[in-house]
Amino acid sequence: GSPNPANPTFSLSTPGPARIGVPNFFIDKFRIPPFLLPIYQAAGTQYGIRWEVLAAINEIETDYGRNLNVSSAGALGWMQFMPDTWARWGGDLDEDGQDSPFDPGDALRAQARYMCHLLETMITSGLGGDDALAVIGLALAGFNAGPSAVLTYGGVRVGVRAILTFAVCACLPMLILAVVIIAKGGADG
Repeated sequence: GSPNPANPTFSLSTPGPARIGVPNFFIDKFRIPPFLLPIYQAAGTQYGIRWEVLAAINEIETDYGRNLNVSSAGALGWMQFMPDTWARWGGDLDEDGQDSPFDPGDALRAQARYMCHLLETMITSGLGGDDALAVIGLALAGFNAGPSAVLTYGGVRVGVRAILTFAVCACLPMLILAVVIIAKGGADG
């Protein structure tokens, strides 16, 4: 018979070139699109960042590539890099001959590379103390507002958790999502 939505091999697509981004029908089937998992895991392993943190940032920034619009601030691509930040931390990191923040292989590896730097910066600063979640929160705040803003405004220690300054509010959803994905046993590494 002819293809129809009841047929598992049916694919709803429009004629012409594919749109940039991940098709909604694919994202609707999986929380994290399966084609991204090996990229997150390879980038995470290469730079020592849990893949779940990369996935959480990607979900918040572009909904796994569903929204690749340039932000009002000028951030672009899969991980919403500002052009100057991309110039420093981006590149053809998946070695496919393209250097683009709109290439998930490049963007996710650049995010892992940049997060590694941000984590090292925040650990060296001592702002998060020995609280790993606070350090991750500070690094996420550094991604959002810039590490110099986080270092300038610092954090205030209360008990065992750091109360982070202005930038954390924007990063809190990423931190919470990463913790939830890790707690649900997202992966071993």
